[in-house]
Amino acid sequence: MTKQAIRCSVIFFKILIFIFIAGFEDKLSAAPDPKGKAKAEILVLHSFPPDARCKHCAADGISERFRNSDFPNARIRHEYLDPREGLTNSYMDGFAERLRNLYSSGYDPGVIITCGENAYLFFTTRRRELFPKVPLVFCGLNDFNKDIAAGANRPLTGSVERGHIIDTVREACRIHPGTEELYVICDNKLPVSRTVLKEAVKQLAPMRSSLKIHYWFDQSFETLINNAANIGRDGVILLLTYNQDSNGRSLSNDHVLKKLREATTAPIYSIYRNYSGNGVVGGKFLDASVSGRLAAEQAICILSGGDAKNIPVIDPVPASLIFDWRELERFSIPSALLPPDSIIINQPENTSKYMRWLPIAALLILVQSGFIIALLFISRRQSRLRYELSASERQWRSLTENLPDIIFRIDRQGHYQYINGAVERTFKIKAEDLIGKTARQLKLPEAEQSRENNEVLSVFRDGKMRTRVDEQRTSNGMLIMESRFVPEHDEGGHIVNVLGISRDITEQKLASRELSLRQFILENSHVGILILRHDGSIYFSNQAAELLLDYPHEQLDDKM
Repeated sequence: MTKQAIRCSVIFFKILIFIFIAGFEDKLSAAPDPKGKAKAEILVLHSFPPDARCKHCAADGISERFRNSDFPNARIRHEYLDPREGLTNSYMDGFAERLRNLYSSGYDPGVIITCGENAYLFFTTRRRELFPKVPLVFCGLNDFNKDIAAGANRPLTGSVERGHIIDTVREACRIHPGTEELYVICDNKLPVSRTVLKEAVKQLAPMRSSLKIHYWFDQSFETLINNAANIGRDGVILLLTYNQDSNGRSLSNDHVLKKLREATTAPIYSIYRNYSGNGVVGGKFLDASVSGRLAAEQAICILSGGDAKNIPVIDPVPASLIFDWRELERFSIPSALLPPDSIIINQPENTSKYMRWLPIAALLILVQSGFIIALLFISRRQSRLRYELSASERQWRSLTENLPDIIFRIDRQGHYQYINGAVERTFKIKAEDLIGKTARQLKLPEAEQSRENNEVLSVFRDGKMRTRVDEQRTSNGMLIMESRFVPEHDEGGHIVNVLGISRDITEQKLASRELSLRQFILENSHVGILILRHDGSIYFSNQAAELLLDYPHEQLDDKM
């Protein structure tokens, strides 16, 4: 290889290394700061109180998206408006004052999310006095235009739920060919309802020539239910937002739909996902949880350094055609009549495709049952063995604890592994104070430590039993103790412990000494002593008696 080729190769590798380092630095600079993740603060303003939450609400979508994001530890705080109090200026002033009191001391959210029109209108009108510089992400709006955005003091972005009212009505008329009248149920009390009603009138205007449309918005709930009971076979109901009747009575979605379905024989359609599955045939549904996920996605972009002004508003939020199988059956609507992209909920499972697996499942159940029976048998046997072992142990402990002898076990390191209660009766020392300790740790006299250690080590070394007799001082005086040290083997024949048995032989020793002393006195007395048996033969004679009688002991028996 020439020098020029070598130089070119070196330059080429330097360029590669530079590119790699530059790319790595870019990745580091672009990576989110873990500390920033932990400190991410989000304030969510809701248009309705917690007890009015539906089963497909925006809060669920927001929480789910953040859990699966780069900000899983973000702290999300929720505040709720209550339209039942009447969204008057005084109520709004009080709610704003409450937010100021709660979040005035250094609270600095990275983004604010509004759910629904009530929350959006509140925040855009009170933004200057609350959080003037915090980016806004809105969701759940039924209408949006540039004029509203200009008055909201950007930065802001979000998503718009333009109800697919006309698409839903056209599908209903196609599925029910004899439809001549449409009954639109929507209250006219709340701002969001007025917006929805306005949008409905706008979208349904082209159908007025072919369909008689009734708008039910200025009725009490009882009147509405009575009127619904009189709808004929050619009528279809479109249920929009109905949370407050003409008398100001607050109503939940579930209650409204339950009473309406019980009262009418007309098919009910809607555009809101929270109505599905509770008596609505179907519709092109808006799912609030989808809007929540989209809002969370936009908020994550802002928290990651994006500018809300550069994040486009999603208009409209995607909707899905969803139908309830139970309502389709009720009105004898074949699924083939539905659009190809329809979603059918509450549909029973098709069990035929699982029938071929039934024999295998049955066999598995039998095998499993066999295993369970075997396990129960083993468990019962083990329980019986544990009981017998426990009973045996109790008997053994009862025996050893009540023996007068001191029984103890010592391991290779010289630690007492076990000692019975006789030690307390003999030496006034509690057994638990000795367990796990050595003779040195118990501060026994050096001579006694040495003797015991030598005996134990000898047993571990050659496996032979050792016996030792010594005197030990106690609170009751001096005792003479006879100790035996016996090896204990494991299954492999190795010595693992030394079993010791110490017995108080003081009385026996003293009696033996007394007998020896008396024997000495008798033998060495200057008085002749003869002890006879019952038959008259001589049992004992001392030296003095033999001298006095002048007969050795062997001949005295013949003379008696």
